[in-house]
Amino acid sequence: MKNYSLDIYTLREVDDDLPNYCHDKDGNGTSFESNADFDIGLMPNCMDPIPSTEHICIDPGPDGSIDLYFNKSYWEDKSHVNDSNRPPDIYNGNPMFPHLARINPSPDPSSPGHFYCNKKPRASNNATSPSVTNNDRATIEGYMNQIYSQIGITVDINLLPEKLVNFDSRLEDNKLLTLELSDYNTSVWGDDGEAQELQLYLVDKYFPDYIKGVGLPELNTAAVNYSLATIHTYPHEIGHARYDLYHPDGTEMSNGDPDVGWEKDRLKFPAPGDDRNFMRSGQSGLSSLNFYKFIVRQYQWEKIHANH
Repeated sequence: MKNYSLDIYTLREVDDDLPNYCHDKDGNGTSFESNADFDIGLMPNCMDPIPSTEHICIDPGPDGSIDLYFNKSYWEDKSHVNDSNRPPDIYNGNPMFPHLARINPSPDPSSPGHFYCNKKPRASNNATSPSVTNNDRATIEGYMNQIYSQIGITVDINLLPEKLVNFDSRLEDNKLLTLELSDYNTSVWGDDGEAQELQLYLVDKYFPDYIKGVGLPELNTAAVNYSLATIHTYPHEIGHARYDLYHPDGTEMSNGDPDVGWEKDRLKFPAPGDDRNFMRSGQSGLSSLNFYKFIVRQYQWEKIHANH
């Protein structure tokens, strides 16, 4: 028997950006109360002028990245600005590490040598995260072992504390997109975003809304929409993310393209009628199938042990 320890995290999307310019002149702790309460040409102390275009207008907060850091068009338009008659701030992206994008001040065209910060941080929108108990952890562990014990692997699941993260890098909706999952991994692991150890994230909402989970072998990462996940979801997505397994049935993917994952598993043809294959796609229908009859096929056994 082989033992495998799997860490799972709940993720909660947070908006923790802060204005890094004068925003609370009266010092009562409330920003932007009136036009007299802020000055976009001054530093946070409301006395010193913003020194140059190198100044950072938006403090990314504890998570280290500005909200919507991949959404250049948002930062360059005139929504959420202090003065609509002035140009927006300067978005400085980082092609290698997009989460390090920064917002810098624009020169004041009416006063050479002066600079201003025009964009306001996004307000917090009170996102939530799944409530997962130790009993839930044990239940998920049971689902995993229903499949993987068939081939001599015991999975031990560790439920770790909630992570407060900025995963709305492209769209502000408190829903994790697959591209945003890749963005988040890059912010944590760098380079191509591949995690050194398998990551399983539980989130409250995914986009599109019907997605139960996603497993990305190129990132060694899986994410599960906790409110929709079934007993099949967990071992299935780990099959993708950890063991590089694919759907055998050749159904159409959500974007309309054909799913040719069966070719990557070196099958000679798709197997849409293989109702006992635990990697069967949700697109081909799972609700009428008995989870406890799912099995690991021989070709999957070989890939799992090769990648364990």
